[in-house]
Amino acid sequence: MNVLVLGTGGAGIRAVQAIRNVDKKIDINLVSKEDCMPYSLCGLPDFLSGQTSMKVLSRLDADFFTDNNINLIFGKEAIKVDPSKKIVHFKNNSMNDANEILEFDKLLIATGSKPIVPTISGLNKKQVYIVSNLESFKSIIKGLKKAAKIAVIGGGFIGIECAQALKQRKKEVIVIETLDRILANMFDEEISSIAQEKLERLGINFILSNKVSEIIGKEKVEGLKLKDGKIDCDMALLAAGFRPNIDIVKDSKIKVNQGIIVNDSMESNVKDIFAAGDVAESFDCIYGEPGLKATWSNAVEQGHIAGLNIAGKRCKYPGFQSFNIIDINDVPFLSMGNVTNLPENCSKFLLKGIDSTRKVFIQNDRIIGMEFHGDITNSGYLFSLINKASNIKGYNKKILSNYFRHRWNGDVTVKGTIK
Repeated sequence: MNVLVLGTGGAGIRAVQAIRNVDKKIDINLVSKEDCMPYSLCGLPDFLSGQTSMKVLSRLDADFFTDNNINLIFGKEAIKVDPSKKIVHFKNNSMNDANEILEFDKLLIATGSKPIVPTISGLNKKQVYIVSNLESFKSIIKGLKKAAKIAVIGGGFIGIECAQALKQRKKEVIVIETLDRILANMFDEEISSIAQEKLERLGINFILSNKVSEIIGKEKVEGLKLKDGKIDCDMALLAAGFRPNIDIVKDSKIKVNQGIIVNDSMESNVKDIFAAGDVAESFDCIYGEPGLKATWSNAVEQGHIAGLNIAGKRCKYPGFQSFNIIDINDVPFLSMGNVTNLPENCSKFLLKGIDSTRKVFIQNDRIIGMEFHGDITNSGYLFSLINKASNIKGYNKKILSNYFRHRWNGDVTVKGTIK
């Protein structure tokens, strides 16, 4: 059997590892759009700050692929999947007219996501960078030699990570966000505000509820024109988020919504074609509703499930986990489950200590979400209750009050009534 895997991120690599754990003889072609060995996307902000080297960033060396008889192909960009003929077309980098193709018996699409690029005039100017892959981060690092004041366009996870990394490089940093708060997809208003205060103590400035309309400058960026006002800067990073990279299945029989729709085997509606990671639209393990959750941990788990099923070992995916964690000035901020779109019949349990906050949200005797800042001790225990949709009726007070309160450091304020 010939298996073709598109993408060497968390999903693609974990999938080939799972396949090899089940079957040593399956032919595997693993294709990377990039010209480098697989690396950790999560480590790119630390690479930008100078804390992580290229050697540490690399996930596996060449011996892994040789020892496991995996044919790793570099620098080939998939442009179209033909399910009926079981072939994938790749961008032709030679002088020939015909596209390059690879055949498959089973296919895993793990092409990840691509950056969202808002309509902004002047994006082609020098010292303007779109945050995406390793190559983009290498370009940013080179550009830092000529930059003193840097604007980060986007106050989501990657924007805040980059802002902190640039501050570690002793740069003046300003973050521009269209929404009224940063990290809005991860935390509620209170926790977002605490995160912003800590970042401001580092010297990072913010412009909220505003939008960049134009990059000002002749050949290189000299500033940004906003909806309200303008600012000076000599470098701009665009970190406006990502969307699934599903162009290769356009106009095919493979069903898509926001991403490629998959079942609990990570298989699409077309037999023998699977998808995993940022590109896959699966379902929420709490509510069972379809959706996307682009995190490294979900990509790795989905790749593992896909690989096992490709190799013939039936395994069900339990659904994606909404888990986010970010360190801000060495303080952990964590959210799990639903914290930003809470139902009306949800009750809240709040513990506030010295520079620490814990919020737990409960609906129908089940924990549906939680967000911590500061002390995140025992968060894994609560997360397991969320994932298993455990009914905690009769144990609420013990779990949420007694269990945590005597482990809390500092003064504690408890708010909320748990029935």
